[in-house]
Amino acid sequence: MSNPVIFQDNRYITADRAVISPFDPGFMHGDGIFETIRLYQGLPFKLELHRQRLERGLEVLDIPKPEMIDKLADIITHLSSRNHLQNIQGMVRIMISRGQEATGPTVIIQASPLDIKEIRKRQQGMKTIILPWKRDPNNPLLGIKTMNYLENKHGRKLAVRQGADEGIFLNHDGELCEGTFSNLFLVGRDFVVTPPIEAGLLPGITRKTIIECCRRTGVDCREEGVNLNDLSSFRGGFLSSSLMELAPLENLGPRRFNPVDIQDIMQTLLPAYQQQYQSA
Repeated sequence: MSNPVIFQDNRYITADRAVISPFDPGFMHGDGIFETIRLYQGLPFKLELHRQRLERGLEVLDIPKPEMIDKLADIITHLSSRNHLQNIQGMVRIMISRGQEATGPTVIIQASPLDIKEIRKRQQGMKTIILPWKRDPNNPLLGIKTMNYLENKHGRKLAVRQGADEGIFLNHDGELCEGTFSNLFLVGRDFVVTPPIEAGLLPGITRKTIIECCRRTGVDCREEGVNLNDLSSFRGGFLSSSLMELAPLENLGPRRFNPVDIQDIMQTLLPAYQQQYQSA
């Protein structure tokens, strides 16, 4: 879409009419939050959980709650219709900055088609690197998605420069945390492990949904700390995010994996995950 309709500060406008003050704290300092939501045939998946995380982020940053938070479903439905997304897969990005004191928070919501070709490529297998700096589990901002996303962006660029698709963070104890845009799952002989929130990671909504799918399908899913020395105990792994769903790993740092080796788990969890949005 060359000039999509967006929502900015309680009005629908074309993107070329959007204006942000150079003094907006979101522009100046990354002082704000965002959420990315997957659309299936124009409908937002797990909208209530995304809304709750938005509200937690506003509370942590002490940004006043905009009135539009309670109207998200209607706004997204309208944007999906105006941008002709009802019959395709798409995405919504919600951005809320602190805004200037006189005007209050700045809100922009945009809806666009999803790059399905790129998603399918990731779902064939992903290469990763271990990022060279550590995450601090005590950082209070790790549990929300702030506009100041430079650490993640820098990590992703470093991974791409090294021929990988994703960069994986460790914490100061050497435990695996998460990717720059994904959560991590490892597959053992008859169980699945994902790092606990306390390791220093975003409580991903897709992560939460996959844990629920494991329980629903009888897969033993554990939230446990894992370090690089433990990787020989696992036959594979996968990454998760709202946009790409589940994507198997071809490696995790030095440990090589073959996505075929976890087909049994993927063939169990993918249909269970897809059933979640098909029945929503």
